[in-house]
Amino acid sequence: MRKLRSKFVQEADGIGFWGNKCHRKNSLEMVRRIGGDVECVGKTVGTAFTKASAALYKLSNHYTEIARLPEELRVEILWQCHVKHRKIEFFPEIPGTGFQMNYLKKDWMEFREVCSSWDEILRGATKFWSFIDASWSIRTIKDHALRSDLTPLHVRWSSMTSGKKETLKNMGEWLSSKKQLIGSLKVSWRNVLNPSQSSEELEVTPHVVDILARWFQAPPPAKLRSLLLAQEFMNVDPIPIPLESCRLSHLQILNCWPAGPLPSSLQIFDCMTYSMGVGVQHIMQVLSECTSLRSCTFKLYSTEYPSSLGLSELRDHPLQLRKLNNLRIHGLSPNHFTWLLQRIRFETLPKLEIGISSDRSQPPFILPECFGDYVARARYLEICAYDFIYWLEGQFDHRFTIKIRDLPASMSAIPITDAFFPSLEHLSLKVVTDDHTFWLQTMHSFEHLHTLNLYGKLSAMTELVVGLASDAPLQCPKLRALSLDVEEWRLFLISLDGPTHEDLHLAVTRLDTMLEFREARGIALDQLWLSKTCFYLWVSHMARWRTLVRSVEIKSPDYRCIGQKW
Repeated sequence: MRKLRSKFVQEADGIGFWGNKCHRKNSLEMVRRIGGDVECVGKTVGTAFTKASAALYKLSNHYTEIARLPEELRVEILWQCHVKHRKIEFFPEIPGTGFQMNYLKKDWMEFREVCSSWDEILRGATKFWSFIDASWSIRTIKDHALRSDLTPLHVRWSSMTSGKKETLKNMGEWLSSKKQLIGSLKVSWRNVLNPSQSSEELEVTPHVVDILARWFQAPPPAKLRSLLLAQEFMNVDPIPIPLESCRLSHLQILNCWPAGPLPSSLQIFDCMTYSMGVGVQHIMQVLSECTSLRSCTFKLYSTEYPSSLGLSELRDHPLQLRKLNNLRIHGLSPNHFTWLLQRIRFETLPKLEIGISSDRSQPPFILPECFGDYVARARYLEICAYDFIYWLEGQFDHRFTIKIRDLPASMSAIPITDAFFPSLEHLSLKVVTDDHTFWLQTMHSFEHLHTLNLYGKLSAMTELVVGLASDAPLQCPKLRALSLDVEEWRLFLISLDGPTHEDLHLAVTRLDTMLEFREARGIALDQLWLSKTCFYLWVSHMARWRTLVRSVEIKSPDYRCIGQKW
């Protein structure tokens, strides 16, 4: 660089002379030639620096703690980092389904760029090469399969992103050749009912199911443990894919249903469909045929309508599901919920999530008597507009969702007047409604309550605050923590239907009265959380309230951090 600079200075007089003589062409050519020389030197220097830094990185890695570990452990550490940060995406072609597929971008390639030693390790680590997407070129797919050696392959095949005839043919041949090496298969396709499809897609799509049907014929894939089958719209007929002889442990189906019996080895089953053709007989089929089931999820459109799809014998006697600990069923009618209660002991399941759909003409939902013992021992209860959840610490977690058609948005769908929780310690009310009469009437029953979280309109919450300052009878004598979270989208400075000035003044007066009442009787609160939504309302009274409560904070309450469970 110094030599080039000196040369440039020495030639300056000549350049000036040529410029004065109007020999501009020669002078510019000389300047450009010198500039090119500088650029070449810069590239050489940059390359040298890159090699030097790579050598330093490699050298530094030889002296780190990870370099002292056996290669198998280093691979496992890198694998865990890859899995933790692996990108996840929803089905791009079926928005809002809730089903997820691993995004098979080779982001772990970044690890190989750290240093040559990591590159060598990852080149030989077979598990990093086991993820394959059918949208790749057949050459790339074969290269990954070769590098993965005998590691079970994880294959994603979406005919909606790779639905060409040539791709279909290549994928069918490749699946046949690797039948006994695939451990996880995720397949999604369109059916022919979609009018927006191209003529090529209409020709290709039916053959996807045909390829799968042949692929699952005997002998079954030996290493296949996880399978996802998804189509864009529900097909009326069961898809002819024989699964009974497979040793699947995880099955996910979306808008379809496989024909014939299901594998008894299934441990996790997930079903989501918008069709009226899947109902309680399919629920019974899964729970009766899959004896090793640990987790089961059904998200159905509704079970009100009869179905002839996937018929199986409906068992009248209770099912023995000793391993099942997580059951989620959405879309049940009240009648079918009662019918299933006679065959499945819902109340004994550690994790239960039931979604019931009804209309306003049907009677209010009543929690069945079989749940009485668990409700009586429940310490935590959360009630929302359409959900109520109760749980026993470390034992049971039960959620009920009640969907009432044509119910006004301002009304709660949870009329659980029969639910009595004598051991309740934590209560969270997230019911946005003006009517808290029921809770005022039942507040005296919560004798063991020590944490109360209120969410909703300011005027409605302060009605409950009044109840905490009553001697006839004394309400919640063991209460020690209270949070008031004013609903954010009705901020009084912006929304026309937010709290009035009278509401604001009344809220402060009632809170003052309640805190003085409880402090005078020796049952003062230990903690008080106030919503940021009404910051200007609370802040001027903070000094006074801190004389009545040990700790007062203004923040948006995180219910899971209040107490041990919340």
